Amino acid sequence: MVLKTISIKSLCILVLFLTLMSANSGIAQTDPDFIPWGTKALEWTDFKGKPELNSKYKANTHSTLRTPISWDSDTVSIEVIAEFVKSKSWVIDNNQSMELLKHEQIHFDITEYHARLFRQELLNYTFSSFETIGEEISTLFNLRFKKSNEMQILYDTETNHSRNNEEQTKWNKKMHDLLIETELFNKQKLKIFVGYLE
Repeated sequence: MVLKTISIKSLCILVLFLTLMSANSGIAQTDPDFIPWGTKALEWTDFKGKPELNSKYKANTHSTLRTPISWDSDTVSIEVIAEFVKSKSWVIDNNQSMELLKHEQIHFDITEYHARLFRQELLNYTFSSFETIGEEISTLFNLRFKKSNEMQILYDTETNHSRNNEEQTKWNKKMHDLLIETELFNKQKLKIFVGYLE
């Protein structure tokens, strides 16, 4: 088998993509400001951010997807990591109920759910060429990120930001079930063979 070599153009695209999608990736792995999904359940003490002035909401969860990429001959290695950002997440002191905390945990769970869907998409995806790998991953990421945001908005709308107890109970069960359904894709690190490309 002939091993493929990455072109300068592809390398530039991958480096650019890596820079855009995983800013501070070396720091985030050990930075106490980040909580990777699955390492612990959220606690109110994790919400270190300053509440937004005049906000009509009682709390805010800031979670994100980070995707560091590396290349080794005919394999692309990608980590898809859902993380909670303490410094950007906040709660108003007199609203620290367990019900609201559960609502915020589900926001984080939605981020992990879409991380799993993104991992599944990457594993099942057939790339077009070496030159377009970075661009194609970026396109897939942007679509998945958009769908994740849409689900976050739908969740808050249907639960009225945790105020609708009946809908909140439905979403609690829904996310529990969706995380079980996507359990096969809970591993953060992926190795994707691209040796089939010319």
